[in-house]
Amino acid sequence: MTVLTPAALFVFDCLTSIALAFAAFECARPRRAWGDCSACGQARTLKAKQSVYRPDGRSFQTAMPQVRLEYSSNLDSQFNPEQTLLRLNEALIDSGLFNEVDIKSRIIRCERFLIGRSAEDHAFVHLQIIILSGRDTATKAGLSARMLIALRDCFEPLAGVQTQLGVQILDNERETYSKEFV
Repeated sequence: MTVLTPAALFVFDCLTSIALAFAAFECARPRRAWGDCSACGQARTLKAKQSVYRPDGRSFQTAMPQVRLEYSSNLDSQFNPEQTLLRLNEALIDSGLFNEVDIKSRIIRCERFLIGRSAEDHAFVHLQIIILSGRDTATKAGLSARMLIALRDCFEPLAGVQTQLGVQILDNERETYSKEFV
């Protein structure tokens, strides 16, 4: 096994990033390195990047998702935060869209909240999943539906309290997202 110095890994990462940037654009007509198609003038379309692995075995692709689960504090007795995170991560892995090591999840308890004009008799759970841009609407809708089912499985209904469960899939622009393993 070859052991590379941090400097060598940095160079590898830089070169791979440049190669992925060039490979990210597709057009059936003659190419220029950047910008619009040289033949038709149309903007090139972005296609999903494939995972690339560094010589040390770690994924290079600036992968996602970032998962943020917010919930109203009146649901404290209705679920276990650690088990909920595990269940949500398992659902993301089972979707086949993400590598396990790329999923970063957190839970945020909202102490002060309102639903309409009061917090009485109401509760909420909002799951926000930020993914890299490039996936089609059908893929994102399927992911949203899958995650809503997983979320529903994590909560017991609270008698007399209407609980709203929501899932939001957000795109993060590949061109502006940066990530580094340290």
